[in-house]
Amino acid sequence: IGWDYSHAVRNNIDIIAKMEPMMFYKFLRPEENAQLSFIFSHNDFLTSGVRPEYALVDFEKVKDAGIDFEYFLESMLGIFNERGIKLLSAHTGDYGNTEEGISGSLALLTIAKKPKFGLKRIKKPYKIILIGELGLEYKFFNERINKQNSTVKISDLSVENYISLLDKRVYYVHDLAEGGLLRALYELKYVLGHGFEI
Repeated sequence: IGWDYSHAVRNNIDIIAKMEPMMFYKFLRPEENAQLSFIFSHNDFLTSGVRPEYALVDFEKVKDAGIDFEYFLESMLGIFNERGIKLLSAHTGDYGNTEEGISGSLALLTIAKKPKFGLKRIKKPYKIILIGELGLEYKFFNERINKQNSTVKISDLSVENYISLLDKRVYYVHDLAEGGLLRALYELKYVLGHGFEI
């Protein structure tokens, strides 16, 4: 929990889990905060080729957020309900991160599901195929910070539509990490034990 999926896929797994911070930026609408909090955790989870069954929420109410924070939590519950994800627990605390836009954490997990994608399935020679568009996340945040309506749809930040298109010829999937393509390749290098010819 808390590590990228790529660090855990060497062995057989009975529980797959991913934990990410929940965000609450005041320049975003409550439903946008909820969608992004879910998407960033969900993206890493989906790279296992398995969908989450359960969620655990740990949250801190943002000072002066008022009813917007309640809308945020309602939106999170709505996302879980749409996807049939059961809420296992919700815990409140005081973590002191709300000024940085972090309002707790979201953990997604599934039990007794074998991952579809994993490094142990990689066969040599292999190719790296990039899907999607670089810079969308930065563009979204930049536009919203400047109080513009974003030209980027939040759904475009999700890997969900891509994952469903991948077939048995794909052995391993990695989301585009913070830090971009080089960061993603670095995380792969860490697990594989070698670098890449590009």
